[in-house]
Amino acid sequence: MTRRTMWILITTAMVLALQAAIVAQVVAHYAHHGQYALPDPKATPGDVDTRLIVDVTGAKYTTDGAEANLCAKDFRTGPWRRVSEAEKKAACRAYGITTGCPGPRYEVDHIISLEIGGSDSVSNLWPQPIAQARIKDHQVEDRLPKLVCAGKMSIIDAQRCVADDWVACAARIKALE
Repeated sequence: MTRRTMWILITTAMVLALQAAIVAQVVAHYAHHGQYALPDPKATPGDVDTRLIVDVTGAKYTTDGAEANLCAKDFRTGPWRRVSEAEKKAACRAYGITTGCPGPRYEVDHIISLEIGGSDSVSNLWPQPIAQARIKDHQVEDRLPKLVCAGKMSIIDAQRCVADDWVACAARIKALE
C-alpha cells in the first residue's frame, strides 16, 4: 500500500469518525405530523449527492463507473449506497436511541432518498419507525422519482418536499399524479 493510499484511508476514517461524533453530540427530537414522526430539521436537514444528475431524456451519464442520471432506465441506488453500521448507530444515538437501532423497530432512512439525489451524509440519515418507513417508501420514495423524470416536479422541489415534511409531501404527490 502506498503512502498516498494510506493517507487517504486514514483521512477518510478520521472524517467519518468526526461526522459520527458530531451526530452523537446532537440530541435530536422527532417532530410530528399527526401520528407520523418527522426528522429533527436541525439534526437531519437532508443532504444531496452532487454527483447525481437529472436528465429527463434518460440519457446515460456515468460517474465512478456507475449510472449517475436519476432518470436513466438502468439507474440503481446500490453503487451510491455506502452507509456503515457505525454511521447508522450514530444516527440512532443522535435521536437518543441507544439499543435496538437499527433493528426491527427502526430503519435508518435517508430523508432525501437516493432515488432523488440524496446522499449518505449523516445529515441525511435518521432512525424512522419501521412501519412509517414502509409508508414513506410507498407513498413518497417510489413516486417522487417518477414525477421528477416526467417533468412534473423539479428535483430541488422534490428534495425540499420530502425533507420539509414527508407526510405533507405524500399529499402533494397525490395531487400531482
